Amino acid sequence: MTTTVDHHRAPQRIVLRSGDISLSYTVQDARDLHAQLGHALRAADTPALTETEDRPGHLGLRCPHCGYLHIDEQGPIEVDVAYRWNHGITDPEWPRTVCYSYDGHGDYATDHHLCCHCHQPVTLPTGWSTEGT
Repeated sequence: MTTTVDHHRAPQRIVLRSGDISLSYTVQDARDLHAQLGHALRAADTPALTETEDRPGHLGLRCPHCGYLHIDEQGPIEVDVAYRWNHGITDPEWPRTVCYSYDGHGDYATDHHLCCHCHQPVTLPTGWSTEGT
């Protein structure tokens, strides 16, 4: 695959060529596509945390890498698209939800999650979501 940037056309375009296939994108479209593809590839290659109820009545998440139990104030780390790290919490009142506090610091869009113990990439199990406050 080859990549070229056409500096002579406005707006600038990035052209990807592989064999007989040629794709052309504006620079902004290429950036958006890159972010979406990066997120999809990370999610496809990233193991999910395992739901567990080690404490009766309180669901937790176990890391597939190190076995750490994410519960209460020690939830998985959310890394947003601006690469700001935000520690999550689990709360019995919000089942199957990892809560993050944004303290009014603008719009967050999750890029990926990390185990708060080993910092390896993880995904949330099926049926889990995130909630910002």
